[in-house]
Amino acid sequence: HIFRGGLFDLFSLMFLKMSGLKILLIVHDIETIDTASFKSIKRIVLSNFHDAVVVHNHFSLEKIKEFTGTAVLRNAHVIPHGNYSHIQKKSCTREEALNYFRLDPSQRYLLFFGQIKETKGLDILLGALHLSKSNFKLIIAGKLRIKNFDVYQKIIDRYLLQDRVIKTLRFITDEEATKLFSLSDAVVLPYRNIYQSGVLLLAMGFGKTVIASDLEPFKEIIEDGINGLLFENNNPESLAEIIDDVFSEKFNINLIETNAKQFAEKNFSWDNIAETFESILRSR
Repeated sequence: HIFRGGLFDLFSLMFLKMSGLKILLIVHDIETIDTASFKSIKRIVLSNFHDAVVVHNHFSLEKIKEFTGTAVLRNAHVIPHGNYSHIQKKSCTREEALNYFRLDPSQRYLLFFGQIKETKGLDILLGALHLSKSNFKLIIAGKLRIKNFDVYQKIIDRYLLQDRVIKTLRFITDEEATKLFSLSDAVVLPYRNIYQSGVLLLAMGFGKTVIASDLEPFKEIIEDGINGLLFENNNPESLAEIIDDVFSEKFNINLIETNAKQFAEKNFSWDNIAETFESILRSR
């Protein structure tokens, strides 16, 4: 698995190749999103010392070609990330989830879920919360990948959002994730940059309405208004408008949720993914 593509990865691949092993790279981030790395080293890692390369969507395939300067990438394959059926099988009612987190059952909730880092666009969502005319609360659940929460807390304080934001800034267990998705009316992914998102597949598998920025990796999965909703990237006004449309029942949310769940189950089945990986490994 390649995220950073630094010296450690390079030396590991060289050693494994010299040992006579065959190597399949699963490349997650083509250009590292949130950690420092040398592009020249990563270019070598992605271009050499492997027998096959797997990426999770066509956007990543095109990006890896651009990054390596290779028009046709040798032995490259697009295999989607699998769904999270092992988590979603754990049933939980909305009432049970609300009781667990001691939340008001009369309120409506939006969920921001996952590691908190700059590229995830939490500041965009907080700006949209300020602009939105709807009555709801925002749950922020996930571990910090930044030094502290200060930059977001300043936005909360500036717009007087303290009573509308619920913070759970720590690692979230699978059981807690089940409860958070169960009680939420929609899940928001206001990302500025992404190659593929596990949170998107998790939310769709739970049959939740996803509101995501219109990045190409999201557009490969979300058909706007059919199995999810898209807003203009980096635009709090656009996001606020979509949120208000959701809570004013402009969309057929039940249909979107049904389509989302069916899409995740059909297109991201681990059985199908395993068969594809097996065929690649057997052909090397």
